[in-house]
Amino acid sequence: MPLEIQKKVKLAKLEEDKINENFKKFIYIVRYITKQNYLYPELEIPKKNKIPNVDSELQNFAIQNIHVAEREKDLKKTYKIILTNGKGSYGKVVSARVKAYNENGKLHKELVAIKRLPITNEDDLIVNICEVACLLSLKHNNIVQYKQAHRLPAELWIVMEFMEGGSLNHALKVHSFSESHIALILQQILSGLDYVHSQNFAHRDVKSNNIMMSISGNIKLIDFGICANVSKPRQETVGTVFWMAPEMITKQPHNVKCDIWSVGIVALEMYLRSPPFHSSRILSMWKTLCGETLQCLEDSKAKLCHEALSICKNCLSLDPELRPSAHDLKKVPFIANAVIDKSFLTSLKTIFISLTMHRSGF
Repeated sequence: MPLEIQKKVKLAKLEEDKINENFKKFIYIVRYITKQNYLYPELEIPKKNKIPNVDSELQNFAIQNIHVAEREKDLKKTYKIILTNGKGSYGKVVSARVKAYNENGKLHKELVAIKRLPITNEDDLIVNICEVACLLSLKHNNIVQYKQAHRLPAELWIVMEFMEGGSLNHALKVHSFSESHIALILQQILSGLDYVHSQNFAHRDVKSNNIMMSISGNIKLIDFGICANVSKPRQETVGTVFWMAPEMITKQPHNVKCDIWSVGIVALEMYLRSPPFHSSRILSMWKTLCGETLQCLEDSKAKLCHEALSICKNCLSLDPELRPSAHDLKKVPFIANAVIDKSFLTSLKTIFISLTMHRSGF
């Protein structure tokens, strides 16, 4: 085992005896961390999945709706960039002002978010086109609204509605939600996912960073970069470690139920104000594969009502088939009875002020 992995295992405080008892699971984790195959008799060599996230018909539909631009400065005549909201391996997201017409035909300036995705090769282009296809196809009140897309020689711009309240991830850094408000947020996340799943798609990266809020109480899913049609089970590892379902880590076939696992993690995250075992990717994956994610509650001060705890347990079943659907979860009284109240809106305004001050450097 590489020295670097040995150090990480030691920092994660994994017990040697338990590693030996669950060596197969441990190899899956080492494979993920090192990106090496680590040949082991009981495990197959992982195969690369080259199946596009959406079919050719949807890809062509997206291509027809993408405007081609030769120069960035041409787009900047339309979009006045205000600030960069986030950067990552995917590219970056900026906020901008654009001239638009309202329902009465009156011209006004509208705030939008623009996801700027690099195009370095043909594979990048296909992935980006698939994201546009997903956003074009999936229209729901709890999914970020797609506006249009522009292709430059080395970049694709996806223009979406601007969510002024920021992400759930930011909110949890500055605010502790009451249990009734946690139920309300879950209600809206599940409403969006229920629709996505009904269209035979899985989001595959449900996490607090990809859940946006408005000060009027709307909660929406964003970032459909790895969203995929799962009419037939897919077999690849995608997503973000701390929210990743066990079948993703072990590269087993997955379907919409991978999103349900992530919902369970997001629910715990709202109580703990961080994802379980966030101090170590190895520890997080280890607890996931050993079915011990809920141990994160043992040393925490978080208090979950019986119904909320039951929801988390069901979402975090190791067997995907035992996890409830988003549709069924919406019907659980804890979630179904949640309503937007004055205190929730007040909280969102407080979070918005905090986000604005943060962006201003305060």
